[in-house]
Amino acid sequence: MRLAASMAGVVIALSFIACGDDQAASVRSDTQANREAEPAPAARSIAETALLQLADLPADWHARSRPPDLRCPSSPFRAADARAASSAFLEENTGIQESVGVFRTAAASRRAFARLNSPASMACVRRNARREMSEQTAGEASRPALARVESLGRWVTVSRFTATSASQIGIVSGVIDAVHARVGRGVGALVIASGLGPVRDELYDDVIAAFTRRLRQAFG
Repeated sequence: MRLAASMAGVVIALSFIACGDDQAASVRSDTQANREAEPAPAARSIAETALLQLADLPADWHARSRPPDLRCPSSPFRAADARAASSAFLEENTGIQESVGVFRTAAASRRAFARLNSPASMACVRRNARREMSEQTAGEASRPALARVESLGRWVTVSRFTATSASQIGIVSGVIDAVHARVGRGVGALVIASGLGPVRDELYDDVIAAFTRRLRQAFG
């Protein structure tokens, strides 16, 4: 189906690093702490260990390497000792991508988690989603609307956005879930993008469980 093929491109485009604002005092504090950070290779290895792997997903998924979208002014991960991003994992009309930051201290990770969930960060998610969806469908996408905010514990949040675009093949709908989690010195940002409605509940629950489990194993 042409619609399915088009939306496969959309979910690839909607896999991006979450971004947001940085308050000057927090950045200065985090940057100072980083001067005494552990060696970068060790921090990088921890970040990569915490990422979702293709083996965490059902057998019909596949990976497609894609650079993270870094076109926002700043990122909550800019003060991290190390950052890592997963490949884009795809299955028909659903795409998943994750970023993990390793911070010098738990206090620094708490500040990053707050920035990740700030209004400016959420506005950045909306801008990126709208721009990428418009580019992929060759039509003007609507401004993503916040459909749901959910807390899955003190340090796990989910924000769901929905948008539509009038393309040459008709109205295309997109659903984007921004899942943020913090464990110890680590912060993870997971994007789940679906082109034909929300991802099915069973897969959604399994992905979030694997996402938080890997963070706990790396930082708990």
